Amino acid sequence: MIGDQSLRRLPGLTGLRFPLAFAVFLAHATAFVGPYRGNGPGGILRFMWPLGYGGVSVFFVLSGFVLTWSARERDTPAAFWRRRIVKIFPVHLVTTMLAGVLAVAVGIGPFLALTHTPTPIRLDGLISGLFLAQNWIPGRAWQYGLNSVSWSISCELFFYLAFPLLYRLIGRWSARRLWSGCGIMVAASLVPPVLANGIGGEQFGSSPDTSVLGMWVTYVFPPSRLPEFLLGMLLARVCQTNVPPVRLWHAVLALLAIMGSLQLLSSPFASSPIYAAGAGLLVLAVARRDLLALPSGFRSRFMVYWGTRSYSLYLVHLLVIMAATVALFGRHRAVDDLTATATVFGIFLPLSAIAACLLYRYVEQPMVQRFSSPQRAAASTGPSTAGLLPGSGRPDGSTAK
Repeated sequence: MIGDQSLRRLPGLTGLRFPLAFAVFLAHATAFVGPYRGNGPGGILRFMWPLGYGGVSVFFVLSGFVLTWSARERDTPAAFWRRRIVKIFPVHLVTTMLAGVLAVAVGIGPFLALTHTPTPIRLDGLISGLFLAQNWIPGRAWQYGLNSVSWSISCELFFYLAFPLLYRLIGRWSARRLWSGCGIMVAASLVPPVLANGIGGEQFGSSPDTSVLGMWVTYVFPPSRLPEFLLGMLLARVCQTNVPPVRLWHAVLALLAIMGSLQLLSSPFASSPIYAAGAGLLVLAVARRDLLALPSGFRSRFMVYWGTRSYSLYLVHLLVIMAATVALFGRHRAVDDLTATATVFGIFLPLSAIAACLLYRYVEQPMVQRFSSPQRAAASTGPSTAGLLPGSGRPDGSTAK
């Protein structure tokens, strides 16, 4: 199918992770210093919120795709789970400790500050977040943990635990059954917002049509996000037999159209897994350009460099944004659009990039190299039953956020 065998590692998908993390960064950064108003630069940046929601959805689809594509036939459940834990927990633990220091200094956690909510940090919320179990408990004090962006890593941990069984279930499916499964997963992504649309209770943030419980059902409850991960797995299996003719610009337009149309609906839909169809098309299109050796900016040196650091960037950026905001503006962040835009790109972005590089260099990379290399994994697991369980593939490009 392709002449350059190195492209079978799909470097474009590693590069794709950077714009996804950047979209989430912009969504949080523009919300912290504002809110933005009018039609100026700040007014444009308001639309980063739907891009942030869509970026998370693409991350979940991407995670399922990459893990399935890079699966090792000679592996064990313990070896697979160990590699995943070594990948996600060191950076998570370090950023959680940093979030604790910040919470003590400010009095509330990053997410509660983001939503202007004075709810204090709870000990049980801290413990559940430390072990990435916060998504299973409804309530603002629990479901976002101390470093609030770690909610998506809580979902990922659930996906990893389920992956061995899911992989075996779809391992021998025909192409027709795989495509049918994709359709079912897209349909399943519509269920959580429909269920949440009628749930009342305490209001979530500034969204009058969304309750805290409704947001939990729609956005952070791990089983609600499982269809996106499964969609990625199914699409990877499809590509292993035949690469669908999905063009990149078609996929981008489809995802943007979904984002735009969802803004006309109530908040449970705008922040839901309903982006799954567009997310799947985008992952397919980027993978296709690698598999067919077509030109792709996603596998440029710049994109792959920052793609490998996107996990650290994702987990540290909100802490940097909150610390810098408090240092510059105090607890009241109502600044003009020009000041806000200069702050986002002149302070938040470079500081977040530096912090991400430091985390990657001194925490994430050493732990992955020490405990997750293919050579060490093969030596530690030894011979095993073929087809028992897949592994994680490249240590620097296999984890979504």
